[in-house]
Formats: sequence, C-alpha cells, structure tokens
Amino acid sequence: MAQLVDLPKEIILTICSVLRSERSTRHLLHTNTTDEEIDHVLHQVQKAVMNLSLVNKEFRALLFRESYTFVSITGKAAASKMISLLRLVRWNDIMRKSIRDFHLHIEEFENSRETVQEADIMFLEQTAASLGIAINKRLGFLTMHTNFMHGRPFTIHEACKKGSVPFTFMASILLLMHLQRMEELFLEVSEPHIRFIGNFCGLIEGIRFPVLQSLALRGTRRGVGHDLDESEPSVISHEALKNLFIAAPKLDDLFLQRYHLLGRVGASRNTQIRSLVLHGVYAQLAELPSTIEACEMLETFIHIKSMHEIEDDYLEIHPGDSCLAFAFASRNRASSLQTVVLDFRPNDGQDPFSRRVSSFEDFTQLRSLWISMNSLDNSAYPIRNLPASLERLHLAGLSWELAEDLLWLADQIEWGNFPRLREVCIDGEGCDITNIINRFRECGIHADSKIDNPITW
Repeated sequence: MAQLVDLPKEIILTICSVLRSERSTRHLLHTNTTDEEIDHVLHQVQKAVMNLSLVNKEFRALLFRESYTFVSITGKAAASKMISLLRLVRWNDIMRKSIRDFHLHIEEFENSRETVQEADIMFLEQTAASLGIAINKRLGFLTMHTNFMHGRPFTIHEACKKGSVPFTFMASILLLMHLQRMEELFLEVSEPHIRFIGNFCGLIEGIRFPVLQSLALRGTRRGVGHDLDESEPSVISHEALKNLFIAAPKLDDLFLQRYHLLGRVGASRNTQIRSLVLHGVYAQLAELPSTIEACEMLETFIHIKSMHEIEDDYLEIHPGDSCLAFAFASRNRASSLQTVVLDFRPNDGQDPFSRRVSSFEDFTQLRSLWISMNSLDNSAYPIRNLPASLERLHLAGLSWELAEDLLWLADQIEWGNFPRLREVCIDGEGCDITNIINRFRECGIHADSKIDNPITW
C-alpha cells in the first residue's frame, strides 16, 4: 500500500484542493448558522492543509504556497493577529502573492480592551506611508466610528491612540491593500467597520483589489457597547459599498447575509457582477428593484429567507413585495438571467396571497429555477408560461392548482415542447407528489420528491 509521502505531487495538491472545496462560502453561511460554527469550520480546513505540510521537508516546500492560499483571522486579539500577518506579507513576497482567499471576523466588544502598542502604531504609520498615504494629514474619514472619534478629523497616529477599535480598523484596511492577489474576501465586521473600509477606498486614490472576484459580507451587531444577539441584522447602505465595488473592477459574485438594507445596495452601472445572493436580508419594497437594476450583467439572482428569528422592528422582505419588486426590476434583466432562486417567507399582518410572480415568459435564457410555492401567483398559471430554455425546476411546496399545471408540463415534455428540461424536483409528500413524480419519470425526466438546498445553486 502506497505511503502518503510516496504520492505524486499532483495528488498532494489535489488533496489540498478538495480540503478547501469543502469550505464553500455559500454552503457554509447557510448550513452553519452561528458565528462560532462558521469560525470553527474555517479553522479546521486551514488546519488540515497546514498539518499536511508538516509531514516532512519535501511536503513543506511543496505546500508552502498552498498553506497560505486561505487565511482566516477570528477571535480575540484580532488586531495583534492582523499586525503579525501584515508584517509577514509586507516583507515576504511569496506569502503575499499566495493569499487568494481571506476571511476576517472581528467582534469589537471582545477586542475593545486589547492594548495598543506604540511600536505597532509606528508600524502602521510606516506601512501607510509606504503606500503613499499621508500619515500627518488629518483625514476626515477617521471620524467614522463615533464612539471613539468625533468632532474633528484625526491623523492616523491620533486615531490609533484612541483605542484598539480604530487601530483595528486601520490595520484591516492596510492589510487588505497588501493582498493584491486576493480573489475571494469574506468579511464579518461591524457596521462602522465596513463603512470605514468603504470610505477609505473612496477617499484614498489608487486603492484597488485587481483580481477580487467574490465578496461575501455577513453583518454583525456585536460591536462595542452592543453585546446583542448575533441574529439582529446590521445596517448597510449604498454609500458604504459603492467604493468597494469601484475598487474591485473584476468583482462578479456578491453575497450579502444578515443585513438591513438602507437605500440601493448595488454597484455602479456597468458593473461586472453576475451573481447576487441575498440571504436573510431585510429591506423595504424600494430597495430590491434598484439593487437588481444596478447589476447590468446579472445571470444569477438568489433570495433566501432568514434562518434566524428577528425583532419586529426588522421585517424581512415581504414575499408579495419582494416578488413584485423582482418582477418589476427583472423586466430589463430577464433576458440575461440564467438562474433564479426565490424563497420568501410571509410576515404576520400582511397579505401572503398578493403580488406574487405570475410569469416567466420574458426569461428567455432561464436555465435553473428554484421557487417556493408562496412566491407564485397560481391564478396566472406561471408553470404554463415557463420558457423553453429551462433545464432544471425545483419547487418547494405544492397546491392543487400547481399539481394540475405540473401534469400539463409533463404532457408538454412528452410532446417535445421543452427539449432542454431534464430535472424536476418537488418538495412534499402524499399521493399527488408520487403521481406527478412518476409522470415526469415516464417522460424520461429525472424527477424526485427531494429538492436541492437553494444556496448551492
């Protein structure tokens, strides 16, 4: 039997690739509902690759880059960890170019009493100066965290002396500026922190993340003086994000989770964003259309209900309003959308039967549709106007109206009217489901009573 050390280099690299592939951001954020669970999974994946590199000297040499392809900073003493990493990447060109996937999770209330060393402040000043940032200039954006900096602009030195939180803000943006080969970024930081990063990118010329393709933002309200339940959504606005989009010209995948939207949360026009995922996002009717409209090349739109219970003050996007907003916004995007996931949850006190999606006939390129029964206007026969381009249909829930329409769809397949449709899955139980599934199977279609987790699409 072959020993691990005898395996070809290609096999070892493949093992590392598989270890990292188990940490899909979308899957991770959906199946692991607490911050601690997410941090644990990320740590285990990173540890597995590091352990593999310790087999012997040959493995360490082979896997040095692989060991630092993904880096995660979480837990206490986050500022110290970032400073240590910043020192490494500033002087180690190989390590700096190795980091492709970076995760940062900071709970400010856990780090607020961390002591800031004068030497570390001087190091940040030197690092900022090396990037062309005027360290002695009073910078207006350093007033973003009102608990620590208010009344007037501060220099970098003055801001960092105010405490560990502003010091952490500055360390994070300087670290990100060094990760020029970063392709994926996952941030779990407070509302003031993400606002600070966005303003920094907008006010300091030349900040670019040239190869960043995927950005995942998970809101957290557990900031200083706000030891709140982690399920309470953070507030996020268009102004807080637009500079990030400009700084990442190749960004094509945006994932937002646990946020309360204020204003249009989309990119500038002509953005490259092709995939937009809103998971457990709360907003009013006006925000969703402008968000979709801003993404002119959108191919995938996913909206999934929250996994958390929230306070009444934060209402998840109402299914009727959401579907109406989606239908309105998608008029100009319908011809480009290839994957659509709509999973809405009715809110108490609102009519769950109003303003649902009634038609998909304009979605001429639609290939994959995952939709909950609550999102469909059955009276308009939405199943009967599905586009001929459809390849996969997953339906969560079943009514008698939909049952009749699905049997109609099976007849159409048998007559050759949906030549690309290869998969129909319906979530539910009972004789109606069994009969429908069997009917599709008779037509040569893969059919099942179990549907995919929508976050995997």
